[in-house]
Parts: sequence; C-alpha cells; structure tokens
Amino acid sequence: MPQVFPMESNNEETFRWLIDDTSPLGMVLNEATLHEFDFVISPERKTKVMFGEYVVTKNAAGEPLFGVVEGLVGLNKMLSVYESQGITTRELDVILNSTDVRDISELVVAHVRVLGKIIPRFDDDNRARRIDIRPNKYPIVPLTKVYFPSKSLLKLLFEEPEENDNPTRIKIGYLLNFYDYSKEKGEIEVYLDLNRLLSRHFAIFAVTGAGKTNTVLVIASNIVKQFGGTVIVFDYHGEYARLADYTDVLDFKINVLKEPSIRPGDLTLGEIQQLLEINPRYVNMMDALSRAHEIMSSTKSIKVHEKELSVENFGSAFIKALEEALNAVKIEANTSTPKNRKLYDGAEAVLRNIRLRRDILSRILYDEGKNDVIRSLEPGALNILDLSSFSEDEAITFVSYVARTTLRERIKAVRMGPTTVKEVFRYPILMIIEEAHVFLNPDKAAESAYWLSRIAREGRKFGVSLGIVSQRPKKLEEDVVSQCNTFIILRLIEEQDRRRVKNSSEMITDDIAESLTSLDVGEALIVGYAVPAGIPVTVKVYDFTKLYHEKVEYGGRDIDFIEQWRSLRNDNNGSISSEDLPL
Repeated sequence: MPQVFPMESNNEETFRWLIDDTSPLGMVLNEATLHEFDFVISPERKTKVMFGEYVVTKNAAGEPLFGVVEGLVGLNKMLSVYESQGITTRELDVILNSTDVRDISELVVAHVRVLGKIIPRFDDDNRARRIDIRPNKYPIVPLTKVYFPSKSLLKLLFEEPEENDNPTRIKIGYLLNFYDYSKEKGEIEVYLDLNRLLSRHFAIFAVTGAGKTNTVLVIASNIVKQFGGTVIVFDYHGEYARLADYTDVLDFKINVLKEPSIRPGDLTLGEIQQLLEINPRYVNMMDALSRAHEIMSSTKSIKVHEKELSVENFGSAFIKALEEALNAVKIEANTSTPKNRKLYDGAEAVLRNIRLRRDILSRILYDEGKNDVIRSLEPGALNILDLSSFSEDEAITFVSYVARTTLRERIKAVRMGPTTVKEVFRYPILMIIEEAHVFLNPDKAAESAYWLSRIAREGRKFGVSLGIVSQRPKKLEEDVVSQCNTFIILRLIEEQDRRRVKNSSEMITDDIAESLTSLDVGEALIVGYAVPAGIPVTVKVYDFTKLYHEKVEYGGRDIDFIEQWRSLRNDNNGSISSEDLPL
C-alpha cells in the first residue's frame, strides 16, 4: 500500500520527489511536441529501458510530465556515416571491430507518448494524497533530461491509499515492469476503480490460454469478497463450474448452477423460435409458431401423466400444450387455399422440430427436481451458470432470458422500489458473458444480442453492468464494444482482432496494438475509465489459485493424448483390444 510522503510546495522539490534518482536516463531530441517526443538513452542505461516503461520529464514551463515508452530504435552512428559519406567497407570493418568504438557508436532512441502533466494533490499538512494527470499545454524543449518515475509516484497513481476507510478499488495485479518472475512477486500493485469499471462496462480480450478465465475470477472474487457484490457468469464451456468442488477453501460466496432451467411461461416468442432452431427466414414455420403461441396463451394447465400441471411453470406441460396448439393450427388451415396450405405445412414442420428436439427441450425447460435459474440466483455471490451441456441455440436462449429478466427486474426495483422484486434483484448486478461473440451476433443470436445491447446502452442507469469476454473481438458488434469504457487486453495474435481493439480506444496506438502479440500468459494491457488517472497500464494479473488455494482447479484443460494412451496400454497389460479402438 502507498505511504503518504511529505512534499514541499516548490516545483524543484516536487520534481525531485517524482523521479527515481537524479541520474537521468537520457535527453530529449529535436522535434518534440505537446504529445510526444524522442530521447536518446545514456549508453550506460540503454539496457534498462523497456517498451511500456513510464518516464518523467519537464515541459517548457517547468511542469513535470508523465509519459510512456511506445517505441525503441537501435542506431549506429558509424553505419550512418558509412551510408552518407562513403567510408569504404574496409575502413568500416576496422572501426567496427574495435569494441570501444562500436560501443560509443551504438545508440538507443526511445519514442515516448506524453500522457499528461503531473499534478500532486496535497492535504493540509502539505503531504501528497493523490496524483492527477492533466493535459499538457506547453511544448517540450530539446535536451531536457528524462528520468524514471519514483516508486512513490507510481504507488500513489496505481494503489489505493491504506488510510482509506471506504475502499473503492479492487486489486487486479502487479505493475509489470516491477514484477519479479523468479520470486512471483511485484513491488507495485495496480488497482481499478470499481464504480468506474462497472458503471461504464468492461471487456476482456485474449487468445485461448492467455489468462481470460483467471482474470475474470480475480475481478469477480474481489467484488464478491470485498464488497458483497452479486456477479453472474455465463459459463459457456464449463470452465468455472469446477469451483463447486472447492467451496470449502474459497472464502467468498459461490453458487454453481449445473444444467439450470427456464420457466417456459417466461419465454418470448423469439426465444421459443431460437430454442426450436427455426430460421426466421422460414416464414411458414414462423407464422405457424406465432399462431400456436396465440392459441396456447389461453391454456393455463394441462394434464401430463395423469397430473395437472401449469403450462407456464412446467416444461412437460408447455411442450404438450404447444403441440396441441400446433395441431389446432393445422385444423384451422386444413383448406385448399394456398395461404392456408403454407400455414398447415409450417405447423407440421414445427411439430417435426419439436419431436426431434424433445429431449433437448426437456433438459432446458423447468420441471420438478430441476434448478430454476432465476429462483436459484443468490445475492452477494459469484453465480456460475454452467451452460456446457447446452447447444449454441439453447445457450443463446438461456442468455437472452436471464439478461432480459435481470434488466426488467432491476428497472422495476429502481422505479417501484426494491421490495417489489426478488432479493437478488434488489441490488446492482454484474453479468459476465464468456464467448461474447456467440451471444452478440445479431444474425445468429438476435434475442440475446438485443438484450445484451440494451444492457450496454441502458444498464448503468439501473445497476446492471456488463463484462464481455471474447477471443474474437473482430466478431463483436461495434456499438456494444463502444459502450465498454475499460479494456483488459491479454495476448492477441490476429491482426483483425488487434485492429478492432485499437479502434475501440484512443489510448491504444499502433505500437501498443502491435505489442499485444508479445504479452506472456497472465500479462495484460489495461486502458480506460477504471484505470487510475486514466493512463494505460501493463500488469501481471494475480494468479487466482495463489490468492485463495493452490489446489483449486478451473478452466478448460487440453486432453493429454500421450498420458491417456499410456493409461490404456497399462490397463490392457500392454495390448489393445478391438473394443478399445474408436469406431
């Protein structure tokens, strides 16, 4: 945690506190502007400056500036002379074979983007309490010295003051440039402003295996443990569901719902169509389904296996009522007119879909003995909805249903009072959507895309926050991404994905976008509204298992082909029977 440091009010004393030591890294070169500059690094420190390092210098008014290194170029003066003045190759060989001459000739030039003017905020005892970064208004003079920032400055920027009795930030990881991999420890922690993270939504982007799931768990567990918040994770691949086995060692509230189900009476016509995998372009089927939906709206209950069941509440009753309504549509349409014939054929096709998907419908629709998802959600908990047993269309229907219900209940709670809704909806909710590109596709997932887009636009007014997680940012709708004001970006390889990320934030330059390919597992660039002072920061995200318990397992695991084949051989004493071979 940062300490509070005494500070004199005059500029020179302030500046000395802001820098790491009085030995400069180098000096500013020509053509510095308000927003960027190049500096040549002192020969003895050229191996100390890395991409993403923060630096401090002054503008023409003597005000301290904060910047980040976004490019490094190695130069050799002798090669430049060789190219411009015609030194012979033999002469160049003699010169460059001299180590002393070669070392003197080699230069490293760093390109720096100016993030802004450093403004320390003092208390009544003239001690710095926080650091603000504001736009720079003066040019930078060539030959101005450049320094590393002090750790005291970085701590005030990125950590939460330890004197704060009402914390407003969550820990996300360590500042990468101060992280020691050999000790698995960093010197400076990075916090995110939680209200800013949630009120303007956030996105996590990364290739498979870069650490998305770990990052989600670090954020979600902090919210639940530290603030008692309610989080819902849509677990498309079952990567979080395994945490149900570790509730005894996790010291925060966790609620894993495996094969959650939906009360059928709560489904919209569009969600029923998605669940039945009816292409909206199949007009005859859509018309027949719409008419059947009208007919069955008057049916309150129906007998199933000698038991009278509510159509709205029980899947078996709903399916039977829908089939009877479709048969009624066929009777209505049993005339020779072309229009009626199309309606008849449409009803027959929908009935065929139901017969083919009866087992699937029975799995996702609520019946006795199942987990009703809405009634099973718990306030102040990490709610993990395991969708791994669902098909894509089932998962889309499920996400649409929960998103719609959550937004509507939160609107009701805000407008009519919290006592008008279930306990879980009385307080703000964070919804995290894994594989968000699946559910935000307006062509293939119209229902879920609509409700998630509405939450992106309106959710903050009603206490519904959205976290979208994807390995394919290029496939996400631009209007949804544009509603996210904080981006946590782990390793990204594909150029189109990096281009989409770059276009989503003005803080991401071409150089930064290119650097995303070189991030290691668990390393992330964070930009946006939730970052203290709004400056880009590269972190080593905490390891979730080390925060809680090293035996905790989660996430998708690749099949170990060799180990399983060895196990097969050992089980068969070295021989493999025909029954063991795949068909």
